[in-house]
Amino acid sequence: MLKLTTIEVCYGDVQALWGVSLEVHKGEVVALVGANGAGKTTTLKTISGLLRPSSGKVEFLGKRIDTIPPYQLADLGIAHVPEGRRLFPLMTVRENLEMGSFPPDAREKREESLEWVFQVFPILKERHKQLAETLSGGEQQMLAIGRGLMARPKLLLLDEPSLGLAPILVKEIFETIKAISREGVTLLLVEQNVQQALGLANRAYVLENGRIVLEGAGKELLENDHVKRAYLGL
Repeated sequence: MLKLTTIEVCYGDVQALWGVSLEVHKGEVVALVGANGAGKTTTLKTISGLLRPSSGKVEFLGKRIDTIPPYQLADLGIAHVPEGRRLFPLMTVRENLEMGSFPPDAREKREESLEWVFQVFPILKERHKQLAETLSGGEQQMLAIGRGLMARPKLLLLDEPSLGLAPILVKEIFETIKAISREGVTLLLVEQNVQQALGLANRAYVLENGRIVLEGAGKELLENDHVKRAYLGL
């Protein structure tokens, strides 16, 4: 479904990604893990068209997309849930969700999608008239993911969904991601919580200093000595 081939990305004179290659197959949960500043968010921004690679290419469903504007990528079926949620704070929960159904295909299925999101996140149905800024951190993260689902994406990019959440909410968010995957949504997950991410992922990549240093099945990487030392404190 998604293929990155030797992507290199720079911020001005500073290079952030070096020859990054990865693949995501239909129906998978693929995790991209690494320390803060490793280049994980840069990778997602490059996929969703917010950054342009200086070399290499990005392909989605067999089509090269690294020169396509972000709004067209949304129409193709890529939804990006950014780090920090980026909600519309003075709009209601329902209004935020409706903003997610911008692509034409998603707009036609807006009411059906709302019911789906309310099934996945029942608390959002209870809060649908509240302003987004009045929600708790966990509820805001649910709203951000729900807004992404409203686009009816073929591929959902999740950037640090557990960031800043209490441990009990982290567990809940990962259970929700698992449930979304069972609904047939393909997921590329960027996450600093390496143990949770690798435990959930079908496959995973470890990114260090802008380079992929390891890849494999999620549960296999949990047993990798380097991963244990560098990320799990074992």
